[in-house]
Amino acid sequence: MTDIKDRVAQAITRGVQARSQYYQSIELEDEQALGAPVAEDLIIRLEGKVGKPLPPSFRAFLQLHNGWQEVDGGVDLLPVETMLGLQDDVGIAQWQRNQQQDGDTIAARSLVIGASRITPTKYLLDPGAADENGEWPLLQYHDELEAELPSFIQWLEESVDEYLELAQMEQDDE
Repeated sequence: MTDIKDRVAQAITRGVQARSQYYQSIELEDEQALGAPVAEDLIIRLEGKVGKPLPPSFRAFLQLHNGWQEVDGGVDLLPVETMLGLQDDVGIAQWQRNQQQDGDTIAARSLVIGASRITPTKYLLDPGAADENGEWPLLQYHDELEAELPSFIQWLEESVDEYLELAQMEQDDE
């Protein structure tokens, strides 16, 4: 069976290509950018903040890349520094306080791993619902919960197919 880090690396490579193909099909500049690998001490620090080990697929992502700009339209996978609260140019802390006040304890306790500067979209990993492999559900919020997938790796792999389908639809329309 494929090692999770290899599986994540393959999904990233395919994901970058699929997104590039889609952006080209709609004549949009491809502004994707992957960060450098995260230092192990920062990953451990993030796990300390969360109070448990990160899901294996997301940990593997961080070992490969510190964030991914334009991973999903205007949404970026955030750098660890943002998740740690060392920088917060997308208002994560305030958003989570607002969610807590509104009674959404899941959003308030979850690790926000993705956000947009142009929409209210957020991607979260819920540490309170880990499966037997240590993976946490990925939650997609806009103004409210919009989608839930069992894990980061499943979202990553499914997004490849979604972007390839979008690119094909654009080509078929021409």
